[in-house]
Amino acid sequence: MALSPYLPPHPVTRMIELCRAIGSHKRWFHNWSMLRYAASGLLFVEGPAEELATRLFDAADQLKEGAGWFSNLRTDVRFCLVAGLLRHETPVDQFKSMFARTRAAFREAGLPKGETEEAMATLICLDVCDHAPTEAEARRIAEVFAGMRAEHRLLTGREDYPAATLLALRGEPVPEIIARVELLYDALHELHFHRGNQLQLASHLLYFVEAPDAVALARFRALYDAFQAEGLWMNSGDYDEVAILAFLDLPAPAIVERVLADRLRLREELHPRPSKQEGFTLATQTAFLHFAADGETDLATLGSAQRAAVLALLAAQQAAVSAAASAAAASAAAS
Repeated sequence: MALSPYLPPHPVTRMIELCRAIGSHKRWFHNWSMLRYAASGLLFVEGPAEELATRLFDAADQLKEGAGWFSNLRTDVRFCLVAGLLRHETPVDQFKSMFARTRAAFREAGLPKGETEEAMATLICLDVCDHAPTEAEARRIAEVFAGMRAEHRLLTGREDYPAATLLALRGEPVPEIIARVELLYDALHELHFHRGNQLQLASHLLYFVEAPDAVALARFRALYDAFQAEGLWMNSGDYDEVAILAFLDLPAPAIVERVLADRLRLREELHPRPSKQEGFTLATQTAFLHFAADGETDLATLGSAQRAAVLALLAAQQAAVSAAASAAAASAAAS
């Protein structure tokens, strides 16, 4: 099923409107990165920006209710989860029930606990099948996760639950899923990209491109090179953004031009100013939607790309959570 029939006609303008509306509700202790990633999730939701911002904060408060004192559902990651709920018009209580069933199914399947990661996997289930995983689906998710760990034991952890869930719910035989992901991973390395967590995520994203693997890989290389040609200091942290753009069957220079134009607007018009990396992440989303809104992608590609974009966004959110935790730990150690 498609994530959303709504595409904003002017994505970067819409992103700025949403960020400003959300910012008007922000308290001093809220994380700007999390709120902007939430705004990115709301790009697929129609309605006045201020109304959506109010609904976002109200639902975030509801999600926080009943959570344990040390629960991650009390942290700012809840805003990103709630953005997904608003996209589906899913009540918070319904998500909580679905989340509880997902956790129970994961335990039954032998997957270790990970509250944030399981919440994100639940959001993936909401995107793909609109229900908590059945026992059979949870076993498939566990099989995919085990296959990923068998290939990359040091790289694969609970943060890969969303990817394992999205891959498992595709329905292909698990050995074929793992084999193809590995082929993509190795092929990317042969194209001189660095092994590691980010390359593993890129291989997961490229799995969903509605084109032959050789085409997806060629697009990835061309896009990365085109960004470097424009003077960007590219690194492994950019692999997931480039993978999302590889869904587009368009010349790399045209895609790069749009991304850079959107990033410039975001960094000029948002306050406080997002970093170059954060601006690049957000501009990847708006640029893709720009071409999608212009009819440059068919429905099959759009559906696959939207789900992959959700996965990439969740990965960015996880990175922001880790960065915030590291900063807090460093601050505590210094005090």
